Order: sequence, then C-alpha cells, then structure tokens
Amino acid sequence: MKKINIILIIFTLIGSVILTLGFARGGTFNDVKNIFNNDYKYTKMDNILIDDNIKSLDINADNRYIEIIESTTSSYIEYYLNQKDETFENSVISDTLNFKIDHTFNLLNSINMGYTSRNVSTVYIYLNKENVDVINIYNKSGNIKIDHSMNINELTLESVSGNISLHNLNVNSITNIKLNSGNLLLNNINSDEINVNLTSGNLKGTGTIKSNIFKTSTKSGNVTIDSLEANKSSIKIVSGNLRLKNNLSLDNLIESKSGNISITDKREHVLIGFNISLKSGSLKIFGKKYLEKTDNLDLYNIKYKINSVSGNINIY
Repeated sequence: MKKINIILIIFTLIGSVILTLGFARGGTFNDVKNIFNNDYKYTKMDNILIDDNIKSLDINADNRYIEIIESTTSSYIEYYLNQKDETFENSVISDTLNFKIDHTFNLLNSINMGYTSRNVSTVYIYLNKENVDVINIYNKSGNIKIDHSMNINELTLESVSGNISLHNLNVNSITNIKLNSGNLLLNNINSDEINVNLTSGNLKGTGTIKSNIFKTSTKSGNVTIDSLEANKSSIKIVSGNLRLKNNLSLDNLIESKSGNISITDKREHVLIGFNISLKSGSLKIFGKKYLEKTDNLDLYNIKYKINSVSGNINIY
C-alpha cells in the first residue's frame, strides 16, 4: 500500500510540473488540457444494428456513460472501444441482444491521470419508439440517462457509482432501480410498479410520477418529489429529509429514522386519515399541532401511516 501511495505522489508531482511548464511556455488552458486527453486510445467501432426481432436489451458497459435516445430512423448502438485495455462482447440469444464492455484492470490504469471526453466515453443507444420490450442496464461507474418517450414492459437499472436520470418513460409493468452512490432523477415517469433502492444519494422527482405501487428505500439522502400519484406508496429513509410537494397517493407508508417530513396534500381533509407516531420532533397537520395522531384508517379513502424516530413532521 505504501508503494502505491508513493507512485501516486510521483505522478501527481509530474503532472504539476507539466502544467507549470505548459503555462510558462504560453499554453492556454485547452492546450494543457489536451495533454491529458485519452481519446486517442479509443477507436470508433461500427454501429450495432438492433433489428425488429430484438425485444430485450442487456447492457453491461462497466466504466461508461450510457444514454438511450429516441431515434426517428433505425435502432442501433454507437460506441468507442479501447482495444488495448478493454474487451468487448456482442451476441444475440433468442430475442435478446447482449452488449458488454469490460475494462481490464492493471496498476497503470488505476493511477492514470488522463481523462476521456464525454462523447468517447458514452455508449449511445438509439431506439425507435416501439422497438424493445425489456431493457436491463448495469454499470460500475458512469451515468445512465434515458430520454425517450417510449413504451416498454420492464426496466432494470443498476449502478455502483454514477447518476441516473429518466425522462418521459412509460413502463407497463415494473421498473427496478438500484444505485449505490449517486443521485436519481425521475421526470414524468409512468410505471405500474416502481422499486428504488438508494444507498447514498438524493432522489428527485419532477413533473409527475404515476404508479400503482411506488417503493423507495434510501440510507443516506433526501427525497423530493413534485407530484406523486400512486395507489400504494412506501417511502423509507434512514437519514435524510422527505418533501412531497403534491401528494395524490391513496395508501401511504412513510418510515424515517432521522430527517424532516414535509407533505402537501390538497385533497379534502375529511377524506384523509392519519396514524402517526414520532419519538423526537414536532407534528403539525393542516396547521394544528399534535403529539401523535391515531385515526382508524379503515374509515378513510386516503391513508397516512408515518413512523418517525427523529425529525419534524408537517402536513399542509
């Protein structure tokens, strides 16, 4: 371990010297920046066509950005490959296209001070609206973005480190998202069931999130949703604040160990029942303060069951 630290220090010093000499000789920021650009190591590969027989995509791109974009013509995958340090697999089994890029680990790669531009490091997937039914994406490090007003049956996304953003999606059955470190953005999502598991990062919902069953579990991070419309919603937070700006869900379960809960519900108060307990913090419901609230939820069309260990609860 000490040897690795010494090597890192040496490379850092070398980089500092190169930067100083570059600027001293009249180089601009872009000139010096290009010294560390690793794009030359990558080759643009032939596009992989996705024909009409493909109904499922399994994408495993290791340390890459992944972006799915709506196409008005054909469906295909566009990517670059480092043929020295990466291995590539592409196969079709039944109606499933398997696309995989593995980054070969070695010590020099792990301490590489260079960078790869966003265009080269991104796997672009262009899809027609009704091209596939199932999409599965896994990556270790890098962002995942889907901006496509398409209809699919199932969506599974898993990332170790990186942000995920989804826009204008309609998923007929289930959406599963697992993210260890990074933020999640859901913008105008409609899915029969949504399951979100965040270890460290914020969940932000913009537009409207519609779901029959909405479940999210976060260990460290805030949950902020503009509008949530679900028959059943379950939100569990270990450490972080919850803000629901316009809640339209019918059956709500909220569990929080540490953090404030703020909910705006504009529906008629007589239709809403509460079963709320908290150990530390204040409770206010429609402007009135309570120590706890224990309604018979069977009598109400709209239900809130909230358990909080530490934090304030305010329902407007």
